[in-house]
Amino acid sequence: MEYYKICPSCGIKNKCSNSFCECGVDLASVKTMAAAAGDEKAAGAFSADRPGCLTVYALLIYGSGVAFSLLGVAGGIAALIYELINGPASYISMTVFIIAGSAGFAAFYSFLTRGYLEMRPWARYWAILVHGMNVPGSLTMSCSAVGFITAAIDRGDSGAVAIAVLAAATMIGVVALNGYTLYWFIKNGKYFS
Repeated sequence: MEYYKICPSCGIKNKCSNSFCECGVDLASVKTMAAAAGDEKAAGAFSADRPGCLTVYALLIYGSGVAFSLLGVAGGIAALIYELINGPASYISMTVFIIAGSAGFAAFYSFLTRGYLEMRPWARYWAILVHGMNVPGSLTMSCSAVGFITAAIDRGDSGAVAIAVLAAATMIGVVALNGYTLYWFIKNGKYFS
């Protein structure tokens, strides 16, 4: 793969080793781009300056979108078949809505993944919004798990205590993961131009 820097002044492709363009512009702050079959717009998705963790994050977002969409479509189709075989098809419109919603969900996550790979500012703002809401939500769920632990201890149910402790530990991990992801997106705005 060939790497180059595009001059922001004249638009000429320069070798990565060049410090200055032919027109005299300093290329020190220009991002390195990978050639993608001569398409400069598509080359933005393959920036050599993108952190690896952002690539992994984008792929995880894409994978979760695909998985949830496939589950939604499969569930919708199963419900439709059940309704057609076993009785009045009163919920067919809802089933069709679930299938269409799942397809829309997949399209949105594909669009979002592209935004992360191209390091678009709107994708960063979306991540800050989502993780900013997930931190207090996960923290609230962790606190409710603590309530279940105390209720299970009062009843003397050791199995329920173990499950509630596991749920609380998982939710604390979710809070930490969402918190760090939120911190990363707030701190690293320099990657999103």
